[in-house]
Amino acid sequence: MKTFSTSSDVVMADCLREFVTYAELKQMAYNVAALQQQKMFHSLAVLSFFPGEGKSLFCAALALAYAEVSRSKVLIVDTSTYHNEGSLVLGQCLNGSQPLVEVKSLEELRNGFNQPNPSYRPEKGPVLEPDIVHDRHPTLSAPLENDFHLLKKVALERSKEYGLVLLDTAPLNAKNKSNVDPLLVARLSEASVLVISRPFLQSRNVNSLLKTLEDPSLHLLGIISNEAFAR
Repeated sequence: MKTFSTSSDVVMADCLREFVTYAELKQMAYNVAALQQQKMFHSLAVLSFFPGEGKSLFCAALALAYAEVSRSKVLIVDTSTYHNEGSLVLGQCLNGSQPLVEVKSLEELRNGFNQPNPSYRPEKGPVLEPDIVHDRHPTLSAPLENDFHLLKKVALERSKEYGLVLLDTAPLNAKNKSNVDPLLVARLSEASVLVISRPFLQSRNVNSLLKTLEDPSLHLLGIISNEAFAR
């Protein structure tokens, strides 16, 4: 597989069209569908420890591959409230290329699930100020509770309208407190996976970082070593 380093939405769309032709990606889509039969889940949180590990592009590519092999609707929810300047914009990257794949931002969920907002760009500043969660029993502020219930409704209730719901999360080590804690999102979801890149595998504290994922409430299905989607 190839490694791409550009942040252009147009180029990313071209990359996606190439990615979905890979046998490995199609096999992963088949594997997810098979795991759904075993584990009985509809929603899948996609986690990463660091920015730039290709998590969002992986979500988009998996959604396209899953829709193609299963002929089922897929929903991608961007659960981040703060993005870096170079962050991938999923909606513009996909650009309606697959009618079975729908993309929603957390902001759109707040404004009403059935009200599309094609001009939406990720926010560049704080929206929420919840505390970063370091324990298993987070204290939720009032704004976060609203987002909590929105995401729970999508992950558990509305997910049955789709073959698969992918919850694209903020990096686990994100410093910005505006983002909804990805561990909370994973606990709301029925299953989760972790996307990691080679720099993570080569980091000195990889074992201590992985201990974060020992929590059984995360329903972790596996770890994806990701080179083709790393940016």
